[in-house]
Amino acid sequence: AAVENTGRVQFRSIANSLIGLAKDASNIYISGHKDMDMDALGACLGVAAICEHYKKPYKIIFDPRLTEKKTRLAFQSTFDKARLDRMTISPKEAEESIRPSTDVSVPALVMGDKALEKSSKTIVIDHHRRGEAFIEKPVLSYIDPSAGSTSEIIAEFVKYSSANPRIEIPAEYATIMLSGIFLDTSFFKSKATGVRSFEACEILKEFGADNAKADDFLKDEVEEYNLVTKIASTMRSPYTGVAYCVSDDSDIIEKSALAKVANQIRELKGVNASFVIGRIKQNEIAISARSDGSINVQLLMEKLGGGGHFGMAAASFPG
Repeated sequence: AAVENTGRVQFRSIANSLIGLAKDASNIYISGHKDMDMDALGACLGVAAICEHYKKPYKIIFDPRLTEKKTRLAFQSTFDKARLDRMTISPKEAEESIRPSTDVSVPALVMGDKALEKSSKTIVIDHHRRGEAFIEKPVLSYIDPSAGSTSEIIAEFVKYSSANPRIEIPAEYATIMLSGIFLDTSFFKSKATGVRSFEACEILKEFGADNAKADDFLKDEVEEYNLVTKIASTMRSPYTGVAYCVSDDSDIIEKSALAKVANQIRELKGVNASFVIGRIKQNEIAISARSDGSINVQLLMEKLGGGGHFGMAAASFPG
């Protein structure tokens, strides 16, 4: 497992490097990963706040079809259509409009992958361990597997940067970032949760984050609750400490629902690792894996072409 990094000097150095690159950029595109979740969106909004502070033109690459349902609804309910149109750009429009001087800030498996290929400078910020497939030659890369979430990393950058006056994160951005931390730390129950996770929440609360609304964004609808319960009821345990569930082959399930089942099963007494398998598209299968830290599910998922954290990982493949 990654040892928690709490070096304030390093945070300040990286944050100042990120800000320096942003200040020199003529135009900035910000992209999360495909199937964008609340943490990826929160991190994008955190970078957007930095751009706004320095009055730099930016766009968040956003495709509703490549965004998890709860994240899409949270984004679209927080900002009106005119504001969303000003803040975002589709992956296709980004690819067509990008110039060699444009910068893109991206975690891997990016939503704007074609735009990424055309960008001259790329910054990578992520909290998943670097895998074999990696964005080539970024001008700045900060990969910190000891962090609970990417929103947490961006909150730290804002807090510890040398910006004067300080960078402000609008309250609605901070709320979505807080929701991202809730999601990726499983409400602080995951092994990835460290002192920094709580400190990041404190930073976001100072900017006006609404924790009740952040929690609301992650609540299940009745249909999803019923589906999660149905999948969990298929649980089998082939070996002591290992449990798996397989959803009905006719059901198309969001990755977030598979992850929810994996978290629930892993929290049962005696379960060290859980694996939940389901169809996420007509022609694609996904596995969500969780561990209490005694089994490295990240390495197992990497063997299947996926990745993640020691205790939280996933993979998907055609089938």
